[in-house]
Amino acid sequence: MRAISTRAPAARLVVVTTLLLACGGGGGGTNSTLVLDPLSADVTAGGQPLTIHAVVTGDISSVEWSCDPSNVGTLVPGGLQATYTPPDRVSANTAVTVTARGNGKTASAVLTVKPAPPAIVSGHVVAGIGRPMPGATVMVASQPDLTATADDDGAFVLEGVVPPYDVVAVAPDSADPGHIHATYYPSLHRLDPTLSVNVPYGALGGGTIAGYLSGPGYPQPEGQRTYLGAAGPGAGTNSSFSVYDTGEYRSGTGDFQFCLGPAVHADIYALQAQLGTDGKPELYTAAGASPDGVDLVNGTMASDDFALTGISPADTRLLTGSLTKAGEAIATDHMVRVLARFGLVPLDLIDESTTAMAYKVPAIADAIELYAYDLSNGSTAAFRRIAPADLGTGEVDLSIPGPPVLASPENGATGIDLATQAFTWQEMSLEPRVFVLSFRIGTAFALDYLTAARTLEVQLPDPTPFGLAYPKNTWFSWHVFGTTAVGTVEEAADPDAWLAIMHPNEEEPLAFTQYWYPASNAYVSARTPPWSFQTAP
Repeated sequence: MRAISTRAPAARLVVVTTLLLACGGGGGGTNSTLVLDPLSADVTAGGQPLTIHAVVTGDISSVEWSCDPSNVGTLVPGGLQATYTPPDRVSANTAVTVTARGNGKTASAVLTVKPAPPAIVSGHVVAGIGRPMPGATVMVASQPDLTATADDDGAFVLEGVVPPYDVVAVAPDSADPGHIHATYYPSLHRLDPTLSVNVPYGALGGGTIAGYLSGPGYPQPEGQRTYLGAAGPGAGTNSSFSVYDTGEYRSGTGDFQFCLGPAVHADIYALQAQLGTDGKPELYTAAGASPDGVDLVNGTMASDDFALTGISPADTRLLTGSLTKAGEAIATDHMVRVLARFGLVPLDLIDESTTAMAYKVPAIADAIELYAYDLSNGSTAAFRRIAPADLGTGEVDLSIPGPPVLASPENGATGIDLATQAFTWQEMSLEPRVFVLSFRIGTAFALDYLTAARTLEVQLPDPTPFGLAYPKNTWFSWHVFGTTAVGTVEEAADPDAWLAIMHPNEEEPLAFTQYWYPASNAYVSARTPPWSFQTAP
């Protein structure tokens, strides 16, 4: 009897437990299912992410995700789905298992990460302000047998490149071929990169532009001024045009400079304004453009006469706002330039001791470009493009960032081993952004390294695959330049991105100021003061 008595409750307990499980009360019920979609897939190293879905029924409301091996790519959970991003590179087909677990159920998907197929890379090398760099050498770090030489147009072709690839462009200085200038772009995927090498561009050509303006505003009455600008590919005036009351205009002798060849085609534009008591434009009265422009050959003068026509007083708008640096008011050492998009005429509205902006600007073009910079403690700048429809509708605030701050190695450090040294800096406070680390040995050696790393730490690449070597017992200077005009190194290899990473220096802060990165309507840039270090013997 006792034996029967002890078993009966156990039997009843089993029955009750079974009923609870069947009803889904405990977890992992018999009516619950968990399946991953897809169950298997091929992905390419450096390729697009793959989203994996957990298809569930019954009492499964959430799952936990894992990836094995965990160091091959990244897995980002998102509830009942997860996104797997393959690694940049694999040397051979690599299996990755993605697993989901929920309420006692487990499901897995097997992904095969394949090396990226070889590709043909067709790009260009430019220097300075976009000048093609014939003779530049282009090399792939991970495939040192792949090299190419840029042709007369700066174009190059590399066959058999496996993305993502680290590439360096090396260009000799035309003034001194023994000097080396190089730029390193890590982890590119694009097959059409434009690689910018910071070779001093100088001025290959220079000439004088002159002519006569006509229209109802000439002879020009007292209290009026004509602002004149000229623009051509890789060209700009080294000083302001002189415009006389008679309508005659002239650049300084040789002051219209160009760097893309021995000749340039330039377009000429003019704005006429009535000045206020402060000497700044109060009302824009006329505008005009040279219908054909001029062709200017090095060392010569070109002239063109054209007429200005009247514009409506309603096309004079008020631009108001404030200018700050790193969130604080600026007292000195800054300049504001308003560039009328109508021919990129510089209005040169300068206030060196105020943070409040109130400028009359012409609303007769696509946009007004507002630029401010500060050269104290490095160089920082901010740029903003404003549509005419937005003028007068609210404040236009422009904030110049504080520069990034160098951290290590400390200034003046000696015995530095470039094979192991990490270069670090402190953040400028805006994202997304790309940093350019620049290393110099006087004028004899220049290396620019691009990075979008969020760690703010870079170790220089091994130069031996490129046939180079870092000199020992040698003093280097280095600085960091950051810009928000581009957010990735991939974007920094866009055809016009040299405009974004061509950072100004103390000597030429506004060289060729009509060239600003066209893909961004607002961005900032900042450059640290240089530090120095000496390599180990």
